[in-house]
Amino acid sequence: MKNTTVLSFITNSMNRERKMKILKQIIPLSAILLGLTPLSALANKVEITRQYIVDNEVVLRFKVVNDERVPLQGLKAEDFVVETTDKNGKPIQVSPDDMQLISSEQTKPDPSYLIVLLDMSGSMKHPDLGGTVKLKGATNGLQDFLTQIQEEKLPVQIALVPFGIGEKCANTYPVTDRVIGNKFESAPYTKTKNKLTELAKVEVCAATNIYQPLSEAIRYLSNSENIENLANQNTDSPNPQKSPDKEAIPPRLGVILFSDGFDVFRSNENQRFNDLKALMEKYPEISVHTMGYGERLYQLRDRTNCSVSGNNPTVDSVLKNCKLYDQSKNIIDQFIVDEPRLKEIADITLAGIHRFPGDPREVIKSLRTFLTTLREYEIRFQQPDGDRGSQHTTYVVLDSDSRGLDNIESQKVTYRMNNYVYESLPLAQRLRILAATVILGSGGYLGFLQWSKFLVAQSQSYLTDQTNL
Repeated sequence: MKNTTVLSFITNSMNRERKMKILKQIIPLSAILLGLTPLSALANKVEITRQYIVDNEVVLRFKVVNDERVPLQGLKAEDFVVETTDKNGKPIQVSPDDMQLISSEQTKPDPSYLIVLLDMSGSMKHPDLGGTVKLKGATNGLQDFLTQIQEEKLPVQIALVPFGIGEKCANTYPVTDRVIGNKFESAPYTKTKNKLTELAKVEVCAATNIYQPLSEAIRYLSNSENIENLANQNTDSPNPQKSPDKEAIPPRLGVILFSDGFDVFRSNENQRFNDLKALMEKYPEISVHTMGYGERLYQLRDRTNCSVSGNNPTVDSVLKNCKLYDQSKNIIDQFIVDEPRLKEIADITLAGIHRFPGDPREVIKSLRTFLTTLREYEIRFQQPDGDRGSQHTTYVVLDSDSRGLDNIESQKVTYRMNNYVYESLPLAQRLRILAATVILGSGGYLGFLQWSKFLVAQSQSYLTDQTNL
């Protein structure tokens, strides 16, 4: 605590150039110290998303996420333990030799529908922290995002929906149910990529209205008729699949909100946010990821050297107290990213992730992070001491010494084994049965052929005898 106070005093007493010099020295050291810190705090949840029975084999689909809900990849079979119960309900552990893990990179992802809301407000014409015009950084990042989905062969339908309003602006983008429905496209995303190229050249001038477009996107995805119509209209769309136990797998539904600003309607902002929150809580299966592109609020406060205090400045406090002039006009509003609200929006949903990139490289990295949420791990095993119709309760334990992850348990799930017993024969035994069938079948056919010839010869002999008489 003392060290933090001293560091704060020193940095606040120096000019901007000196601060940046010290921070450049501190950041690498901090990265080293973080690298030496145990990773147990990073992965805090294992969640089973689906379970089913195939040929008397139990299949568990699950995901592992850290405290920011980012999926943790690269885990091995030895990192997991499966705890279950026998047919009498007593605890029993699945033997590692009887368990097969399919990594998150190898499992077949579920079909997905994803709406990307792209901010087309006037502030997107300004440079990001790396000096790149934000509109260019955003569109280039989304181009990479589409290419990545295509290369990974993910069954994702995407709707790119630009948004921004304003009476005095020639380029505005209202968002309605019909607008969203007309935007969906599957790989190779030719129309979407062309649209991104077109949007990158737009003279942006609109104002940001976050809550209305996001509400429209959630309402659209929550309507099952819309999803069904999309599946019927597009032959290459991610139609609802079925798991091997014949149960329908609902498609993944998600929204990415890409904005560099804040909702401009401040008078009733809190009420409109609460309305959005209620809508999102009503449909928790729709994941909402948020990306605030540009400076963090504290960075903007420090750059303008205004009188806003505290570690967590707000949009309204910066808007009221900080000033940034361009040709004698205060344009501070064009650099404010609503960091608190964007974080809060992502945290409402079960799998939402928030990111605040400052340059194009971070934009690409953030979008690829969002993409990992579509992938899951899968474990398959023969139920120990299972019987026809027996019920079992099972959960997964993540325990990896090499990754510093200690006994992280999933929720418990219950399932019932099939009422019939099916045992898949080994390949060698199946080949032997096939060979025996072919041999016996061939022998029977040859015997029938000889018998047929004998009957024909006998018939001809009888006809000859009758003719001679």
